Order: sequence, then structure tokens, then C-alpha cells
Amino acid sequence: MGLPHLLDSFACSPKWDAAGPRRYGVAIASRFPLTCVPSRHPVPWAERLLSAAVATARGTIHLHTTHVPPGATNGWMKVQILEAIADVVSESSDKPCTLCGDFNTPQFEMRDGRIVTWGEEIGKDGEPRLWKQWQNDTGRRWDAAERTVPQGGRHRRLSDAYRHLHSYERQEFSWFVKRKTKRIGRRFDHAFARPASRSIAASTSTACAKRG
Repeated sequence: MGLPHLLDSFACSPKWDAAGPRRYGVAIASRFPLTCVPSRHPVPWAERLLSAAVATARGTIHLHTTHVPPGATNGWMKVQILEAIADVVSESSDKPCTLCGDFNTPQFEMRDGRIVTWGEEIGKDGEPRLWKQWQNDTGRRWDAAERTVPQGGRHRRLSDAYRHLHSYERQEFSWFVKRKTKRIGRRFDHAFARPASRSIAASTSTACAKRG
């Protein structure tokens, strides 16, 4: 692929017992030199988030890639990791930055730009509302954690690269689940950037992937 520089979260993260759901990590491959960037914020399951400085010809870009575990099988760990990701990305809030990966969210995107998180349910009227009880709590914290990055991050400076280019009129999916005879599409894989035009253009030369 012409990407000679490689980092992976197994090498950049503290040592842990790579078993069960923690046997998976993430990797970044790039045409440009890469350097691991340690975070000041603790990240549970640190192997699920990899941060790097990418030395491009036009300057350094901070690149983060993640694989957020699904909440259905990992419960509140999903929320804790999403909250930690928002904290880590906010550390480079004044620099060109790209965040990409598998977020296992949202549940659905509406054509008017609203997202439906897994802390919400769709009512009979077609409108989303918070679950009264969700994972032994209300859906409020869960909903907030899934919204922070898609809605711009802590500082509201991130842009959804796909939606920046195509708005919400176009529906595309990166993963499908089959329930009986029904096939349901989800857009779980995302690239968020700041500023949008510069980071999106530069990130086309860098690949992010799950690694296990």
C-alpha cells in the first residue's frame, strides 16, 4: 500500500493481559513518519486508543484511532472509553487533528442531522427519547458519551468528514446486522477532523485499522 511507517497500540500502551476482549488493539500505517503521543488522561483499555503525531510536509497532524467496544457485551466500559477519548482529543484542541475508527455508535442518523444514540429508543411517533432505564441507570450519561465526539468534541471543533462532504441526505453504512429476515445497516466507522479541509485531505494518506 506504500505505507512504510507503522505504529500499534500493543507497542505504545502499557503492558496488560491480552486476553478475552482485550486481545484486540489498533494500528496506524502512514506514508509519513509517526511518533506515539502519550496522553495525560487515563484511558481504560488503553490498547483501544492510539494517538500519534504525523510529520507531514505541511506540518504535524495529531491522529487518533480507536475501536470502541460494543456496549451490548461490555456494558459501561463503552461509555468510559468514549468519555476518555473526548478528554484525549481535547488535549490537542488547538492543533490540526483527525480522529478515526470504529465507534459502535450511533444507532441511527436522521436526515435533519440528529443522531440517535444507544441511550435512546425510537417511539411510535418516530421520535427518539431517552431510555428510562438503561444498563442499570438512566440513558442520560450513555447518551451524552455517544454524542460528545460526533457533535464536535469537548470544544465543538471536530467535523464529521463524511457529513462535511455529503450532509445528512445520503445514508451509507459500514456494518450490517441481520434480525430474522431484516437487514439493518449502521454507520459505526467515522473520521472526524479539525480543521475539516486540511485534516481530511492529509488523512487520506494514512490508514487506521483494528488489530487483533
